[in-house]
Amino acid sequence: EELSEDPENIQALFKLGLISMEEDKIIEAREYFKDKCLKINHNFRNGEIYERIGDTHLIENQLEVSVPLSYYKQAAKIDSKNYMFACKQGKCYEKLRNFDEAIDC
Repeated sequence: EELSEDPENIQALFKLGLISMEEDKIIEAREYFKDKCLKINHNFRNGEIYERIGDTHLIENQLEVSVPLSYYKQAAKIDSKNYMFACKQGKCYEKLRNFDEAIDC
């Protein structure tokens, strides 16, 4: 309903992305975050859009961590005090066996 009144309602689009993730519709979730929310306001929720895009990539392929890592880094550029962004970067570096970088996060 909110989207019919305002198709660029970023809060509604973000919620739809979260719901899609909960329903294991990972590609659909990524489309909400990347193709819609990101284009409207990349700083929305202090970088959480980038975090969620990274999460969708990680869920889709646990072995390929360089793509999610790049999104977690982008999120951290927006909000360097968000410890979750740093934790997720650290886990990616750990999977890459780059332990020095993991520790620095």
